[in-house]
Amino acid sequence: MDLRIRQRLFDSPPCDEVALSSLARAQLVELSSPPTPSEIQQFSQRVSSDLAARVFYEGLLASDHGEFVRYIDELSGDTVVAKVEGVKLLVVPGMFYREHPEVGADGGLALEIAQRFGFNTKTIGLKSTGSVTENSKILAHYLERECDEPVWLLSLSKGTSEVRHYLQQNPLNKNVVGWISVAGTPKGSPLVEGKLGSKTSRLFYRALCKVMGIDFNVLKEMSPRHPFWNEKAWPSSTLDIVHIVPIPLTCHIQGMLRSRHQRLLPYGPNDGFVPVTDVMELPGRIYPVWGCDHFMRIPHLSQLLYRLYNYIALKTKKA
Repeated sequence: MDLRIRQRLFDSPPCDEVALSSLARAQLVELSSPPTPSEIQQFSQRVSSDLAARVFYEGLLASDHGEFVRYIDELSGDTVVAKVEGVKLLVVPGMFYREHPEVGADGGLALEIAQRFGFNTKTIGLKSTGSVTENSKILAHYLERECDEPVWLLSLSKGTSEVRHYLQQNPLNKNVVGWISVAGTPKGSPLVEGKLGSKTSRLFYRALCKVMGIDFNVLKEMSPRHPFWNEKAWPSSTLDIVHIVPIPLTCHIQGMLRSRHQRLLPYGPNDGFVPVTDVMELPGRIYPVWGCDHFMRIPHLSQLLYRLYNYIALKTKKA
């Protein structure tokens, strides 16, 4: 008799992604391009979250975003084509970046490669368990007092929430010329909703946050229902905005994100933290990354960063 406990290792086996891609392109004929968030959510619930994810991906490639993707992909992913001079790259890190640097939310890899291109680099010293409001003020303070050269912001995960809040609540510093958001949470996460749903739950999570040293306002402000994320106004400027968006299938989700991914499926395809379509509400261009979840553990991540920095370097050279 086999008495071993069988733990589920993945939520699904690998699928035929070639056939999935072909089917997704056929489905796009009946949808707008790129499909709207509501179309993707409805399609996911009606048919399949995996097919909806591929439909969203193919829709982006068939839209104006696809032209940008093709341009970036043509740039070198292993060579510094042009150096930059007098340009600062500021990393806006994600949550727990101090406690868990192994996750990569501190932007260490992005900084290492940026230095090879000649960027002046710095990580903004946000509070790793601080609220969006608090960290946005830290970002604003730094930009107001210490930036006298062209600046590109690079935000990771929750850092995107703080950059969005900064851009929508403060006069834009004239030296900020671009923003790259990597696996961002542009309007919080629906994962927070269950933690604030009742008085008992709120009391429990308030106490838990205190024990863990987390500002309880993090939970409140990372709720998609928070008034922050209803703000539609953006600074009128030539700010260059690029969103790097992971788009996984169910079989791509790594172990520690499986339960989160499953909880978010009612919202459609997601990266284990946020619905992938959340980015559609933001201005800028989208570069979708197929086959990876929120943690972006993909073999070609370094090559993507080289291409993005070559894009900035060539654009700076032309200016």
